Amino acid sequence: MKKYFLFILFTFLITTLSFANNDKIKVATLKGPTGMGMAKLMEDYSNDYDFSIYSAPDQLIAKIIKQEVDIAAVPANLASILYNKTKGNIKVAAINTLGILYIAENDDSINSISDLKNKTIYASGKGATPEFILNYFLEKNNLKNVNVVYLLNHSDIASSLVAKKINVALIPEPFLTIAQAKNSDIKVAIDLNKEWEKMTNNSKLTMGVIIINKSILNSKEKIDKFLNRYKNSIDFVNNNNDLASDLIEKHGIFTNKNIIKKSIPNSNIVFIDMKDGQQYLDNFYKILFDFNPKLIGGKIPNEDFYYKNN
Repeated sequence: MKKYFLFILFTFLITTLSFANNDKIKVATLKGPTGMGMAKLMEDYSNDYDFSIYSAPDQLIAKIIKQEVDIAAVPANLASILYNKTKGNIKVAAINTLGILYIAENDDSINSISDLKNKTIYASGKGATPEFILNYFLEKNNLKNVNVVYLLNHSDIASSLVAKKINVALIPEPFLTIAQAKNSDIKVAIDLNKEWEKMTNNSKLTMGVIIINKSILNSKEKIDKFLNRYKNSIDFVNNNNDLASDLIEKHGIFTNKNIIKKSIPNSNIVFIDMKDGQQYLDNFYKILFDFNPKLIGGKIPNEDFYYKNN
């Protein structure tokens, strides 16, 4: 009888724990700057959220569509694609990453934008947002005699810069910091985040956002609590680079804390809610749509896309 009672008690405890785990909000993020701001949140609230980290946005798409993820940090254009693909089942709640793209050089030949004429720029991200941003920048500055060569990925760009196989490249953080750590001759020639603001009347280059899935859209209190905690986490990361780099490495968001520490200031990790951020996303999507509608899923999201906590 005693053994039977213990068996029932054990089964009850396992079932209770299982339900408790199922009640956790499922949060997904990406490695690199898109996920860095979540490090303190992951450290402090693992009992409230079920965190998962992915290497590439493509790994997340099916999970979001199937509502296997409640909240996710994704590229800004992917948020629009998912909104259109799910017919409005997701909302964007905050901008979490601004521009992280830089034109770097090896040979000290670029002192102004006009110096890019007749240069070859090596880049990655063909067919995606980095290609669009670079082309938009070249067009707005009337740079017609620039040759752009696309390599496979960001790591190829970084290693080629380090080896001095290429002189000018479009490169994102933290790959810029990785390259500079190995070759001190590499310097930033142009900050495309600053250039975007000049080209768009002080609009922001919105690279990453937080989206909320239909699965929890009715749980406003939980969403707002998460967003408040996430904002505090981002503030911590930006103001405590030493401690933040330890947490980012600990939770597998990026693997080299020395690189992380140096790259945080240039990674433009922010928290901009939709009361302030909608105008930036509206502008970004309009420009993307005019360039290639496929980049945002075929149409510009409407007002229903934006989650506002007031």
